[in-house]
Amino acid sequence: EDTARQLRSAMETVVAKGTGTNAAIPGATVGAKTGTAQHGENNSETPYAWFTSYAKGADGKQVAVAVMVE
Repeated sequence: EDTARQLRSAMETVVAKGTGTNAAIPGATVGAKTGTAQHGENNSETPYAWFTSYAKGADGKQVAVAVMVE
């Protein structure tokens, strides 16, 4: 549980102060992780990008989303 708590805290910081600030939802707890992956010979191709997020509203409803863009 301590590991999960640390991960949630880190992901919530991404939304509060980092690369995921556009994912903030007023009145909800939101955590996110952004990332890119280079590929192709000598990383010559356009990088893949992903965004993974979860949110919990004040009403207790929850959602998790993962998006990968090639």
